[in-house]
Amino acid sequence: MNFQIMQHAGGRNFVPAVDAKGHPLVFDDAKQAADAAAQLSLLKGIKFQPRPVKGKNDWRDRERNRFKAGDYKHVLWINEPWWKEIPDHFAHVGIKDKTRIAFTPDADKGQADKQTAMLPGKYLQKFFADVLTPNQIRDYAMQHNNEFEKTELKYARTVEEIEHIYKVGPTGSCFAKTTKANLYGSGDFAVAYLEDEKGKVTARTLCVPERKVYVRPYGDYYRLQDAMNKAGYRCSTSSHDYAGLRLLKKWMWVGYYTDWYPGDWDDDPDNKEFLIVT
Repeated sequence: MNFQIMQHAGGRNFVPAVDAKGHPLVFDDAKQAADAAAQLSLLKGIKFQPRPVKGKNDWRDRERNRFKAGDYKHVLWINEPWWKEIPDHFAHVGIKDKTRIAFTPDADKGQADKQTAMLPGKYLQKFFADVLTPNQIRDYAMQHNNEFEKTELKYARTVEEIEHIYKVGPTGSCFAKTTKANLYGSGDFAVAYLEDEKGKVTARTLCVPERKVYVRPYGDYYRLQDAMNKAGYRCSTSSHDYAGLRLLKKWMWVGYYTDWYPGDWDDDPDNKEFLIVT
């Protein structure tokens, strides 16, 4: 709904207030209109007040104008052949939270200037599942996430840090929820991981920072894979990429194998601290 500033003209009469060019003062936000009216009243010593402007399509014009003014940013998929604007949705990248898609669910919400925000995958699933496969929905949602999420890649390096990440992080490997990954705390390896906004570990992978290689990610595979690639890593399970790296001998356990390669190691009896990957 739009709000027009009216100027007191004596008695019960009010006339439209205008700017220096003679244009009516109209706002699409009630608070902004109220603030403007209060400032004008104080400045000119005349009563000004905002009044709603009733009109069937005014809220739609407001939404269109927000795109024109740059207040709204179009979703990334507007040029895809499958994309079709849903009438009155005015779908756009969320303003308060760019990781979400914001849209107008119905005319009542439009009049009230209230938008609904959804995760991109949920929005596509709800409104485009008839033209997109689940894999396509995932890929397009990740396209949005990669563009607007601020993903911070973190590392666990010490025995204690690695133990913590494997305990609280995602499952899927034999070392998950155990202390058996401690043998990676030699200083040659690290565990790269991601956290969500609440600090929960959502993904992890064993890596070698100096060689920029990593192994299969666990948990939120797609986000972690993208973060690793952006950091210059490549995924590898080749024994050549890990040869010569150290493992902590004191943490070696019967039945040992690595997450990245079920190969052998050099157990030099004179080396009391490390096993050497071969």
